[in-house]
Amino acid sequence: MASYNETNIQTKCKTFELKRRPSLRSVNYPTSEFITGVAQQKVQELQMEADNNRETVKQMAGMQSKLLHYGEVLKENETLNKQVTSKIKSLELQGKRLQLNNKIKSLELQGKRLREVYKAASQEFRETVYLLFGYKVDRTNCMYKLASMYADGPDENLLFQSTEGQLNLIETDYSKVLKPLLDLHLGRHHSIPMLLSALTQELFQRQTMSMTNSTLSV
Repeated sequence: MASYNETNIQTKCKTFELKRRPSLRSVNYPTSEFITGVAQQKVQELQMEADNNRETVKQMAGMQSKLLHYGEVLKENETLNKQVTSKIKSLELQGKRLQLNNKIKSLELQGKRLREVYKAASQEFRETVYLLFGYKVDRTNCMYKLASMYADGPDENLLFQSTEGQLNLIETDYSKVLKPLLDLHLGRHHSIPMLLSALTQELFQRQTMSMTNSTLSV
């Protein structure tokens, strides 16, 4: 009897304990199928993430390759730009050199023409002086040689030196012969034009007399 009561009491206690903790009766533990499904889903997610990462790495590698290619292209363009710039500068220098050469040639041609004009004008002036005053004038540095058109030979000439705006007669063998004229017109009158005029008159008279004598003798 006592054993029955103890058993009955224990049964009631367990029933009461279950009533107090109903959650103990409703706990549902995951099954192996559920765990496997979750694991497979996680693996698929990781696989997709890995695939995405590989694709990203592949794209980045492609971008890196393109960047390297662009870098090489930029270097080539920079080198090409330098070459083009250098070529342009070279062409500009050649153009300037050509312009300078053309200008030099033009100036040389102008100089040549001026020299020809000056030479012709000088020759015309010398001939005019010779016809007007009867003396051929040759200049060498600061020395002037005067030869009369009525002189008997090439050694009959007067030599003057220009010094600080003044003309001084240089003594020669021919000037010694003309000492009377020199003493009169240079020594007394200090006049070169009078000397030249007197010499012209004397030489003209001498030549005229010589021609007259030659005619009479014939």
